[in-house]
Amino acid sequence: MCPRKSGWSSLTLIASRGCSTTAPGGCGTRSRTEWKQAGPWTLTSTNLIGSIQMVRAALPRLRAQGGGRIIQLSTYGGQAAFPGGSLYHASKWGIEGFIDAVGQEVAPFNIGCTLVEPGGARTEFRFGGAKLGPKMYAYADTPAGMTRAMLQDTSRLPIGDPAKMVKLMIDSVEQNPAPKRIVLGSDSYTVIQKSLAERLAAVEAQKDIAFSTDFPKSA
Repeated sequence: MCPRKSGWSSLTLIASRGCSTTAPGGCGTRSRTEWKQAGPWTLTSTNLIGSIQMVRAALPRLRAQGGGRIIQLSTYGGQAAFPGGSLYHASKWGIEGFIDAVGQEVAPFNIGCTLVEPGGARTEFRFGGAKLGPKMYAYADTPAGMTRAMLQDTSRLPIGDPAKMVKLMIDSVEQNPAPKRIVLGSDSYTVIQKSLAERLAAVEAQKDIAFSTDFPKSA
């Protein structure tokens, strides 16, 4: 909990972007041993359950003080998905859904919720926090295998400046109403825009099929 600049309430800053296990194949194709080695429990406990529990712990105080802010770090991986990152994406898509719903639940208490979706940043996450699961040779020549090779290439530096990102996150506390999402980084913007456009186009193409499953209006 950190005091807000205005002094009238507090900010809950939840940083949960520090755990990632790249495990090609995700669920359904790994033995129980391989699944445990891939670290799904550690990853989901940190990125999903940990954030949920922190929000639950903070809400009574935020309600009692008459309002405040919750800033949840996500990633562009909470709006898009890449091969090899199925476990990581499961945790990030999960926390985005949670914060979206909680934001609507606590709005009557003057509590604002913001999801931050940064792209790659030059922190220890890229070369220290992110871990590779055991290599599965069945995926060597697949997109998941190529993702693994890319992550192992330490010569590719992320383009995001973490200092600029943090400043924008802190400055957002003074915005009213609280922004539902903050996209940080040109890579994040590009990936999210492409993913949302493709998903919307796919939904719109199914409009007739979707409506065809309703009961007739006269029924």
